[in-house]
Amino acid sequence: MVRTFASFTWDVPIAADAQQPYAESEVANLVASFRAAGIELTQPMDAEFAWDFFGKLPHIEMYCQLGLVESNSWLLTCHPQRSFVSWILRRWWEQEQEDFVRRLNEELRSEKRISEVRWYSPEEWNRVGV
Repeated sequence: MVRTFASFTWDVPIAADAQQPYAESEVANLVASFRAAGIELTQPMDAEFAWDFFGKLPHIEMYCQLGLVESNSWLLTCHPQRSFVSWILRRWWEQEQEDFVRRLNEELRSEKRISEVRWYSPEEWNRVGV
């Protein structure tokens, strides 16, 4: 199982009167840094409590959400979106998922205000949480 959920500490200012999803400009800059590193992503969109964006891979898309979990603790989740044909043929494209996550990890770890990056499978996250 590919670990596609990342928790991390991100030192971004959030105003006391800010509305969710938080840190719009910081999230846009982070996603822009992912794109600058060659990761094909859509612009982040407001999803009420988190930011949604999609990663384009050769055979699948990755639906990603980024949101504040608690004070300075963030969660990035990436869910593979397989086509009907991939689903019928039971193709998970795990190597593509792993490459995508590896590249995200490199960029997260290069960001000076991000620390304590930990990756989980969805099942591990459900057991552990933040």
